[in-house]
Amino acid sequence: MAFQIGEEVIHLNHGLGKISDIEEKMVHGETVSCYVFQTPSLTVWVPIDAEDRHNLRAPKSKKEFRKLFSVLQSPIEPLSEDHLKRKKQLSQLMNEGQLRSICRIVRDLTGFGKDKDIKLSDVDKSILERATNSLLVEWVYSLSVPLPHAQEKMAELLNS
Repeated sequence: MAFQIGEEVIHLNHGLGKISDIEEKMVHGETVSCYVFQTPSLTVWVPIDAEDRHNLRAPKSKKEFRKLFSVLQSPIEPLSEDHLKRKKQLSQLMNEGQLRSICRIVRDLTGFGKDKDIKLSDVDKSILERATNSLLVEWVYSLSVPLPHAQEKMAELLNS
């Protein structure tokens, strides 16, 4: 997928930002065309023709985003009780960069944390926070709603 200058995109690790330019950069002795991805506090160069390009995607439309509510409402999928296996499982989902996977992480870790016999590890909490923030940023953007509204709706969906 080709992006245009000025287009808003989602970066796998940095969230919502904008393509501010396309520049040539030297990478390992080769000239490479790169998208200049910017947030208010960060600039990242993403090679256009490299495998790294999967780090960028278009934000979901309102219709696409609302379809993901069913993921948040669906029954949790079991997570490994072994914290190292769970970390690997969750990291793989995060690295997919897909909003459906992020919804699954939020749903499953939130449900996992409700089990009185299990405490979320610091790694679990960190992944949950990152996934929740990522989901909410796109929620606010895609549905054009204020953050408190998105937080309230998310909590409602997770508890239904």
